[in-house]
Amino acid sequence: PPDELVQVRLVEEFGWTLSELDEQDEARALRLLATRNIEAAVRRVNEAVQSHQVNSVPAAIWKLYKAASDADED
Repeated sequence: PPDELVQVRLVEEFGWTLSELDEQDEARALRLLATRNIEAAVRRVNEAVQSHQVNSVPAAIWKLYKAASDADED
């Protein structure tokens, strides 16, 4: 996504102002956002499996789930 969209997501996700975002370590903030996105994907898959609605999960979410599962095995 464009840099501006990433910045908006970070500001919204962490409740920062744009000035506070500028003060953050960008690489660390992006890792935090990515980690939260992966956690949300894993939770969504687990909820779908528990409710027997696995067909409702988009392929992109399954891809994140697989990456997280593979990393957990290492």
